[in-house]
Amino acid sequence: MDGMTASWALMGIAACGLLVLGLLAALLLVHGQHLQALLVAQCRHNARQRDCLQRLERDERELRSAVRAERAQVAQLQRKVELLQAVLSDALYRQKVVLTEAGDEDVLSEN
Repeated sequence: MDGMTASWALMGIAACGLLVLGLLAALLLVHGQHLQALLVAQCRHNARQRDCLQRLERDERELRSAVRAERAQVAQLQRKVELLQAVLSDALYRQKVVLTEAGDEDVLSEN
């Protein structure tokens, strides 16, 4: 081979090398864009999940608060029932005592 042919061969090999490097760079660029699109989609998905989780946590706090309020109301109503039962028991006892003192044994035996 003469010097001129060898230099053209080297230039051809270098050009092929540059072409291969260019193709690899283009593939990396396309792949990088694809990965970026996937990352953006994942970030959006994570943001939606975070929003959903925050709504669920807020709803859970509201429901727990409502349950606490209902339990407090039930306890209050139970205390009222106990007081009314005590008042009713006392009133029935007094009525029995009054009837006994009045001598109305017939009325007592009917009840």
